[in-house]
Amino acid sequence: FWSSIRNTFAFTLGAIVIQTPLALLLALVLNNRKLTGRNLYRVLIFLPVVTTTAVIGIVFVILLNPWAPGAINAGLTDTGIVDMPVNFLGDAATALPTIVAIDIWKDLGVILVYWLAALQTIPQDIYDSAAVDGVNRWQKLRHVTLPMIAPLGVIILLLVTVRSFNAFDIVWAMTQGGPNLATDIVQTYIYRFAFHPDVVTPRMGFASAAAIIFGVLVMLIAALQGVVLRRIRGRKAADTAGAGGA
Repeated sequence: FWSSIRNTFAFTLGAIVIQTPLALLLALVLNNRKLTGRNLYRVLIFLPVVTTTAVIGIVFVILLNPWAPGAINAGLTDTGIVDMPVNFLGDAATALPTIVAIDIWKDLGVILVYWLAALQTIPQDIYDSAAVDGVNRWQKLRHVTLPMIAPLGVIILLLVTVRSFNAFDIVWAMTQGGPNLATDIVQTYIYRFAFHPDVVTPRMGFASAAAIIFGVLVMLIAALQGVVLRRIRGRKAADTAGAGGA
């Protein structure tokens, strides 16, 4: 059970450390009105989101196949990057990072939309005033953009965290928790004890207990992020009041 908890939080760590900053970086680029074709880039990044996760999982199983080999392994061996095909999904050391990377790519478009929505709440007048004061791009990002979107950023972080806990479909489509439970997450753990056809006697009570424990952990994380959000909003309100008084 605790191994599945650890693997589940690996998805969360990937979403927070890699996916969220990457989506913010792309949002900053694609929010530039002078960028040619920015709507096309947004569509291309968002396409994996509307694609069925099971289909993506099956396609990547074929692409990563070390025995056929798949297109990815063929490319790695043909270019001399590796001498032998890599068993990405069959090796316990690489299976979980591989699935986490695919999950980050698939859901990147959703987080991008969140950040674009946050960036578009900043009035253009503020940027115009900063330009008049001679603020460069880095200073504008550091002192205008990031502070303005910080409260929304906490909400986005909460949404990202909750989404990262829902990785059952991609894991089940690609490895079903294998090899040797190396990619087993809480959802596959619960499914295996409660609904898997290979289980002669389903252990509904055991699976329910695991689900309750996991649900409590998720609620605690959400509550912690809520506290952080209130503190950021309180600090921002205090700074605004201080500026008004000055």
